[in-house]
Amino acid sequence: MPDPEPHGRLQSGDTRRAGPRGRIMPEEIFVLAIMSILSATALGFGLMRTVGRHLERKHGGAFDPAELQMELDELRRQLETVDDLRQRHLELEERLDFAERLLVDRTPRRKGE
Repeated sequence: MPDPEPHGRLQSGDTRRAGPRGRIMPEEIFVLAIMSILSATALGFGLMRTVGRHLERKHGGAFDPAELQMELDELRRQLETVDDLRQRHLELEERLDFAERLLVDRTPRRKGE
């Protein structure tokens, strides 16, 4: 196999694959990259399995649909309360702005203003 040119460039007749700039990727780097990807994947699956087991222990192994529906209904009620409070807050802000405008209009003005 012909030696690469300086700086890792291919010479004509070289059968190795080159990167986008014509540079050779050493086999060691390629193998390390593949091993890194596989290791990260294995660690990710292990982490997901651990989290799944934790959730199963926390919730007793299974989720009760009736209990989940009750929690969902309670959250909906709380959301309605928050929406009502938000609307009340907006109305109070409008009243305050109106009262401030009335006070500004009633304030006596000095000459030259």
